[in-house]
Amino acid sequence: MERAQQEVKDAYTVLFLKHHRTVEKFAFQCGVKVNDIPDVTQEVFVKLYRFLHQFKRERFTT
Repeated sequence: MERAQQEVKDAYTVLFLKHHRTVEKFAFQCGVKVNDIPDVTQEVFVKLYRFLHQFKRERFTT
């Protein structure tokens, strides 16, 4: 169980490192103030973590 939990944490870290700049750029393009971008980015990844178990690849669209 502990190993599985660590793998989830490692995978989440990789996800964050790979995509956090994209989230920051998107927030900027949406008009978020520069000072608020770190907070918005954090909120995105907190929500992602909370709802990751609901993700279904076959329903994912952009």
